[in-house]
Formats: sequence, structure tokens, C-alpha cells
Amino acid sequence: MKRIVINKAIDRYKKEIKKISLEEKQTEVPIEIEENLNIPLGQILSSIQNLPTQYRLTFNLYVMDEYSHKEISEMLSISIGTSKSNLH
Repeated sequence: MKRIVINKAIDRYKKEIKKISLEEKQTEVPIEIEENLNIPLGQILSSIQNLPTQYRLTFNLYVMDEYSHKEISEMLSISIGTSKSNLH
């Protein structure tokens, strides 16, 4: 079941990525994070859900599902460097 959901999410992502134009892409703003912050789980989950699709998908595959950057790059048809950049 997990594999089916992941594959469906990847298929949907590939369809949506074609629609994204360069103008719609957001620029990254560096943010400094202090160690040992007490952030409520709900706020963390909400922040993850607000990520752009490509970043959220990479984050979930790497952190939650524990795939390597190589595996993610193969699944999403992107380079390993892009996978690392999306996670960062």
C-alpha cells in the first residue's frame, strides 16, 4: 500500500511539474535556526505542508520514508544534486 501511494504521488508530481513556469518558482531565503527550539508538532507539520510540491515530496521521501538521494533522483527523474538541493 505504501509503495502504491508513493508511486501515485510521484506520478501526480511529474504531471504538475510540467505546469510550473520559471516565474512561479520561489527564491530561497536563508534562515538561521537555533538549536533545541521547542516547536509544536502541529506547526512543523503545517510548515511541511506549505512547502512547494517538489520540496515537500523530496523531504517526505528522504526523512519520512528514508530513501537515499540516489533512489529519490531515480523516482523523480531528477539529478542527485537536485534532490539534495530540494531537501536543503
